[in-house]
Amino acid sequence: MKQTYFDTLLQIIRGSDSGEITNTQTLIGNFINQLDFEKKTEDLDCYIFAAALSKQFDFENDTNINLYLQRFEVSQIILFNMLAKHFPLASIASHLANKILEQFIELHDEISILNIGIGTGRQELALINELELNGKLPKKLILFAVEPSDESLSQAKANIQAAAAEKGIELVFHSFCTTAEEMTPETWDFISKSEYPLLVNAAFALHHIRELEEDFYTRNRVIQHIYDLNPLAVIMCEPHVNHNTSSLEERFQNCWRHFKAVFNIINQSELSHEGKTALKLFFRREIEDILGKPENIRTERHELGEKWVERLSLSGFSPVNLDILPDMPMPNGFSVRWNNGYLGLEYEKETLISILVQK
Repeated sequence: MKQTYFDTLLQIIRGSDSGEITNTQTLIGNFINQLDFEKKTEDLDCYIFAAALSKQFDFENDTNINLYLQRFEVSQIILFNMLAKHFPLASIASHLANKILEQFIELHDEISILNIGIGTGRQELALINELELNGKLPKKLILFAVEPSDESLSQAKANIQAAAAEKGIELVFHSFCTTAEEMTPETWDFISKSEYPLLVNAAFALHHIRELEEDFYTRNRVIQHIYDLNPLAVIMCEPHVNHNTSSLEERFQNCWRHFKAVFNIINQSELSHEGKTALKLFFRREIEDILGKPENIRTERHELGEKWVERLSLSGFSPVNLDILPDMPMPNGFSVRWNNGYLGLEYEKETLISILVQK
């Protein structure tokens, strides 16, 4: 992406503070109309940012542009398969988190896991397979699954029950169709009464906790609840970028840097032009939330690893540095390193994901 494009959009954002919304809308429209999606990859990348900003200022984009982008819409299942094969960032983070979980699980025949944001159970299925491969399957697993989507939660339960039955694990599956911040005192108390050692896993979930106050004390309250469970450890994966600020200018600069690296990963993949565009449009939804939605309804409120370390330490947690790096070969351009209390997953020296291990 051209730096001049970044400067132009940043100037438009700074000019919007004058209150001349009509002028801002015109500037964004003119910027979008000069982009050449067919010939220039960086122009499509920049359009995604400009289109997100246009929503911030209640501006409808050119219909022809949206019709062009519709050519690249694909089904969710195809997108997920493309992500798994050609976008290794999330899968590497999940594998690293599972390697950490495995080091705790192997010490216990019976174990409890609280998973906040379990989705459809993809990470747990991979964990069970890895444990079986290494001869470390527990005899009994108590799983407390928290997920706001009832459909995903039901699918997770079915998937994990089938895998546990196949591998001879005694599974007890407790479902909680809710968000972390909406878990009741009774739910926290129920989990605390588990008779087996407890691990807490939260993959790309806690950044969705939101509050109107700038400091987001609700996150600290959820972390305090987790600490009060006295877990063996809490393992978290989070995007390493600060989008938890009311400053649109700051969010734009952070968002540009983070997703510029994400788009670079896609650009270096073996996907066709159409495939690369489809994946970028998948991330467009996150960028639109970060840059286009009003402050009181945004959900993609990512924070830096250092900030999560600070939040965890307030409740009494301390970082655990586990020696897992020699066992993890990385694809070209990727690296991992312990840094300031978290494991940083990097691409071309830009930290994109923080993996925290605390107890």
